[in-house]
Amino acid sequence: MSGAPGQMDLPLGRGVDLQRRMKAALARALKESRYSREQIAERVNDALEAEGNAYRVSPAALDRWAAPSDSSHNLPAWLAPALCRAIGSHELVAIQVEALGMSILDEHGRQFLVYGKADFEAKRQAKIKRQAQLALEEMR
Repeated sequence: MSGAPGQMDLPLGRGVDLQRRMKAALARALKESRYSREQIAERVNDALEAEGNAYRVSPAALDRWAAPSDSSHNLPAWLAPALCRAIGSHELVAIQVEALGMSILDEHGRQFLVYGKADFEAKRQAKIKRQAQLALEEMR
């Protein structure tokens, strides 16, 4: 952490190619999706509308955001979660999170994390218990 509250020291260079990676990931997700671009745009728009957002996504916008040759049109970061849900892939958000030196976990991964923390704590408590037991035995 840096000296300023809430700020992180990020490794230099992480995310330099973020635009290229995001465009490639979106192009791949659009190609591999079981939904057409029209259906994806409709699914994103439905999600936005359900949240009271009047912004609309078109199939042409999806194509522009995915085009590697078009550096002037980029997917707005705030749309990535809705687009991930519409496409059925979390890669767009994962790329952004990885640029911060972190990773995302699904529910399965979260449960492993909870289990690992509990196991670590149980071992720490067992060590404390053993140390107390040894101390008591030395007092005899």
